[in-house]
Amino acid sequence: MEWNSPAEAQRFVADYANPILRLCLTYSLTREDAQDICQEIFLKLLEQNRTFADREHEKAYILRMAINACKNLLKSAGRRRTSFIMRDTAWTRLPSCAPAPRRRPGNG
Repeated sequence: MEWNSPAEAQRFVADYANPILRLCLTYSLTREDAQDICQEIFLKLLEQNRTFADREHEKAYILRMAINACKNLLKSAGRRRTSFIMRDTAWTRLPSCAPAPRRRPGNG
């Protein structure tokens, strides 16, 4: 099976667009991210002009491409989750975790 004809492009969209989108959504990606990944996979397949032995190998390869793309997107610098420290007066009023200083005997 070759990826160099308009009929194959239409078959890709019909057969794989929804599974790729659903797979990406299971990785908690947005619908827009999932659509971008689907388009990237389609373009890569067209550029590679890859041939598959049968449809099962094709499906496994395409879904693996989608999984890898999702993982790459999640670990990219722009998607990393950061935690922020609250700098609120409420935080400064919380009791300290450090032990209280000991008083010297005879001071009162």
